[in-house]
Amino acid sequence: MAPNRYLAAVVRHDIMAPWIARLADAGLSRAALVPDVLAVPVPEPGQWSVDLAHGRARVRTDDGTGFAVAAALFETAWETAGR
Repeated sequence: MAPNRYLAAVVRHDIMAPWIARLADAGLSRAALVPDVLAVPVPEPGQWSVDLAHGRARVRTDDGTGFAVAAALFETAWETAGR
């Protein structure tokens, strides 16, 4: 993102293990995994970019980070963030 500034993701091992197995089965054991929320555009300062589909909200924040939440919880996340 910038000098000495990096995005990192954290995933529980029991969640990620099946992903790795599927990649290996497809002959893609060295493929890089990127969180899908990073496909949402970075918004203007003070805003969020949101992709709402299939019962899930993918949110990208103005600092380049992001998160995903069940659609039913999106309004709570929005209000908690003071947006």
